[in-house]
Amino acid sequence: MYNYLCIYAIFKLTYDYFKCNYNLLNEHLNKSYFGKLEKIKFKNENNIIKFIKNDLDKEYILTTKNISCYNIIHKNKIDTELLEEYHYKIGGIYINYYNKELFNKILYINSYLSKIYLITDNPNIEHDILLDKPIDKFKIDIDNDNKSFIKKQYDFIMESKRIDINVSHNHPVNKFVHFWSSIIMIFHTYPCILYEDYFNMVLSFFTAHIIRQSGHFFYERQDLDLEKLKFGHKNASKKETILTLVLFNSLIYYDENIISYSDYLFLNIILCVFPHYLEITHKYGIIKGINWIIKIITDPFTDLIDFYKYSIINPKHFLDIKEI
Repeated sequence: MYNYLCIYAIFKLTYDYFKCNYNLLNEHLNKSYFGKLEKIKFKNENNIIKFIKNDLDKEYILTTKNISCYNIIHKNKIDTELLEEYHYKIGGIYINYYNKELFNKILYINSYLSKIYLITDNPNIEHDILLDKPIDKFKIDIDNDNKSFIKKQYDFIMESKRIDINVSHNHPVNKFVHFWSSIIMIFHTYPCILYEDYFNMVLSFFTAHIIRQSGHFFYERQDLDLEKLKFGHKNASKKETILTLVLFNSLIYYDENIISYSDYLFLNIILCVFPHYLEITHKYGIIKGINWIIKIITDPFTDLIDFYKYSIINPKHFLDIKEI
């Protein structure tokens, strides 16, 4: 079983590496080659950088030119697609011109995710930090972040849960099915894992998730821009997970002697979360990957708290189906 996971991990991380490099290259270099990211550190005395990094707890920020990667965007030309794809790495943007599309994207991110600071020396731009000198020379005294490592991770996980609920858990039916699927997970799936009852574990897991995802598929009218921006499973990654499961089960169907029956059942569950865990670890780092696993495991418990008021809903809500 572990051999198959290792082989898949190698292919997945290689794919993510090239995809990341491709998205980070500017138009000229896209036509030339896949370049390796160069990490550039700013000097410690640059306190505006420290402010953004310490306040947001972000290690990597993009620039869209020169393929440099660290701490802050301060280029005139900013690709809004990169902003959408890599918002989780961005702390602040230095800009001196008005760009409606860019500001709309930043508004989305700032409304539903952690803050991206607008830094400018142009008083005509609505800003978070207005500079009276070039950014590299700007200095400000910053108090150290006194939060413990554990507190930072807890805050990140809980904030991710809050964002996920705000972005794509608004319809009453979606809240209803999340509550009852959580009941199934907590009182049936999790005990089956502990007792190594893999058949009932898989049966209850997929039953719970069919119920759970039906709320998203048939009822939830989430904003697709916000869906792409949130931390966690997105539509594209869900499709990739489904494809992975189909290929895996096709392989087993071709030769049922490849793997034992219990390992086969267990891998069906692992492959529901493993691909996205690898993607998050590649993008965010191993700590954020662990955070996401903790978030996924604990989601059924926090869903009970968040959605208990929707354990019983008016039947009329089931008629309010979105256009597919």
